[in-house]
Amino acid sequence: MLVLSRKKDEPIYIETTSGEVIRIIPVRIGPHAVRLGLEAPRDVKIHRGQPAPEREQPLAESPPAEAKPAA
Repeated sequence: MLVLSRKKDEPIYIETTSGEVIRIIPVRIGPHAVRLGLEAPRDVKIHRGQPAPEREQPLAESPPAEAKPAA
């Protein structure tokens, strides 16, 4: 994960492998939340923190931990 610091209205640009550009702009920074503006080509799907409905598992998931017997 890449973590960046930005001030209000300082954009972040992401270029896809096909050359399309996605622009993310912090439009409001409050004490408990940040409001982001996203500009992307129409064919780019943007989801709000939940995995896409057709996906049951997150993109990167750790293997399940083995159960330990109770002591």
